[in-house]
Amino acid sequence: MRTKHIIFAIILPIFIFSSCSEDDNFNRNDYQVIARFTSSISGEIKVSKTKASGSAWDINDKIGIYAKKSGLNLTGNVINSYENVKYVTAGGNGNFLPDAGSSSFNYPLDGSAVDFIAYYPYQPTLNNFIYKVNLTDQTSQEKIDLLYSNNAIAHNSTNPNPSLSFTHELIKINLNITAGKGTSSLSGLNVKISGFATKGDFDLANGNLSVDNTSISDVTTLLTVKSTTNVMAEAILLPSSGGTNKRKITFSFEGGKSQTYNIPDTDEFRKGRKYTYNVILKNGGPAITPSYGPIENPLIDGAMPNMIYVQHLADGSYLKAANPVRNYSLYYDTQYKLAYWVAYPLNNYYVGNQKRTDKWQFDPAINRQYQPNLSSSWVGENWDRGHQIPSADRTKDSILNVSTFYYSNMTAQHTFLNTRVWAKLENKVRAWATASDCDTMYVVTGAMITTQSDLTIEYVTDKFGSKSAKPKYFYKVLAKRKNDTYTTIGFRFDNKEYSNNTNYMNYTKTVKELEDETGFTFFPSLNGNIKDKIDVSKWK
Repeated sequence: MRTKHIIFAIILPIFIFSSCSEDDNFNRNDYQVIARFTSSISGEIKVSKTKASGSAWDINDKIGIYAKKSGLNLTGNVINSYENVKYVTAGGNGNFLPDAGSSSFNYPLDGSAVDFIAYYPYQPTLNNFIYKVNLTDQTSQEKIDLLYSNNAIAHNSTNPNPSLSFTHELIKINLNITAGKGTSSLSGLNVKISGFATKGDFDLANGNLSVDNTSISDVTTLLTVKSTTNVMAEAILLPSSGGTNKRKITFSFEGGKSQTYNIPDTDEFRKGRKYTYNVILKNGGPAITPSYGPIENPLIDGAMPNMIYVQHLADGSYLKAANPVRNYSLYYDTQYKLAYWVAYPLNNYYVGNQKRTDKWQFDPAINRQYQPNLSSSWVGENWDRGHQIPSADRTKDSILNVSTFYYSNMTAQHTFLNTRVWAKLENKVRAWATASDCDTMYVVTGAMITTQSDLTIEYVTDKFGSKSAKPKYFYKVLAKRKNDTYTTIGFRFDNKEYSNNTNYMNYTKTVKELEDETGFTFFPSLNGNIKDKIDVSKWK
């Protein structure tokens, strides 16, 4: 287990609005414009009632908000005693209002700039802006998680609606435990994690976490029994960089029998990330392997700002479904309004006789303010609404096809790239995916707005004048599976005009080369030697 065993950090938009009522504690001659907040959480897909595993709010979740003079430290610079003010989402739908007895914030009329700091979960008393972290009791994980936002800076009455971007300051470990050979039942199982500190001080003024290294103790995980042979164990822990604390996981059964897994000293656990492991308890000790999620999904750095991870399902929903069948996932930049990658499986299941629907629309999983309006194409000549997952890759039914026309799936692609060599490559990918030597093709298509030598960002606009970044190049990486054998290939194209007779095989790259260029880790469960070469004979 190493750092790369992290799975996905996902960001979903959550909306926060302050009360529109006046606050009698403010001088109305000096303060009139009310601050309204939107927010996002960097975290994992929600699997239990805790923000450390999720990025959605629960009923009556409460956050604390501070307002301070812009650019200055919290100490001595809180504006009009607006300190640790409690906001609540009574319906659990992400709409936050000041709690009963709390005030909405009104901007100074002199136009002076204000910064906002916020955190979750709310604590009524904080001394010197210190949030006390105590992880000894895991029974109510939603009460011990910690989210922090300090990105909302330099707002005033003419720029009154900041977006609070919350980050996870702790880590989450999930153990998906199944009974193996010699273990008939997991009834009575107890799981403890040792060697991690359990207490610390988080300074809201600067975002620093100080770990109390004298608080190292056992943490009893929260268990969810799925069956007599399958149990999920979860724990929220402080970040850990490794060392000699003898970190371990102990699996104990009734009657005194136990098994232990020693966590390597070199393993790092970084804030804001979830680590998921598959565990088989059998004679001879536990077998533990990392879980990466869908094979096509690249690894995601939970520290990247402004990013949203969304998984669309085959029934037209996202995040939840009774019997989920994945459609495609994307990693979307809300600042530059485009996806850096769209990842999906492709085989005969997804391909049928459905005609192109052309139902262009906003992605329902992402707030509209973060998407261009592409009801018509980009302003200017030679820029198409380029699909990253093609319409023709989702022709099983209308629901699947409609999802490919979400604006989040669109980038500004040169017409004579999109309609020429790129279209030829897309056709060939479908042919490869549905051939007899392929069970499933795993595809990642991406758009990058800078290169390693050119960090300038160019823009295009929609018909309403909203700007989106224009990609400098596009890439596509493929992993073809037949039984348990994988072969890979990659392609890279500058976002420019290509001749009509261009051969896409002239633009191949190894997956490893594209990993080095983009910074993403593609097909993380595959060995490196599968990704650092191309066997052209497999791609005819």
